[in-house]
Amino acid sequence: MSSAPTAPQSSMTLYATLTGSVDQAMVQRVFQSMALAIGNGVKSVHMLFHSAGGTVGDGIALYNYLRTLPIDLHLYNGGSVASVAVISFLGAKHRYTSASATFMIHRTYAPAALFTSAAAANAARLRGVTQSIEIDDARTLAILKANLTLTDQRLDEYLTTELPFDAKAALQCGLVGSIQEFTPPFGETLFNI
Repeated sequence: MSSAPTAPQSSMTLYATLTGSVDQAMVQRVFQSMALAIGNGVKSVHMLFHSAGGTVGDGIALYNYLRTLPIDLHLYNGGSVASVAVISFLGAKHRYTSASATFMIHRTYAPAALFTSAAAANAARLRGVTQSIEIDDARTLAILKANLTLTDQRLDEYLTTELPFDAKAALQCGLVGSIQEFTPPFGETLFNI
């Protein structure tokens, strides 16, 4: 596990990378790192983000946290941001993508272990799983609609077919503000969150 970065007192801009599953461990690392940066007077963070997704609740927690940070957050997709990681990505005010990066969204899935475990499932449990999936779909759909300029029909197509957004499609629908590489200046410390 990576240790949290220690921002120098004099640095007003921080450069970082964040990779892996969107889960409680990632959320904790981001919370800790951003609190440390803010406490040290950092005004701007440029962060390369790469994730195949994770847990819906953790992704929404990151989205809500990132969009309310009192710093100027610049998030970059350097390869692939998929599933609920796209929701987290949308929390940044300034969003960029590499020309060769992609995004992918889809509807919520229940973990396969739920259906393959030795535990028996009854109708009430399955209704609960269904309701949980429907709630997660409604939450993520509301965030996508609030941030993207896709018609309902086109958004549904992306969610149903898991059609990836290339850099140009991401720019056209407002997923990113520009196609731009993550390029920390020479000599800057690069933190891994």
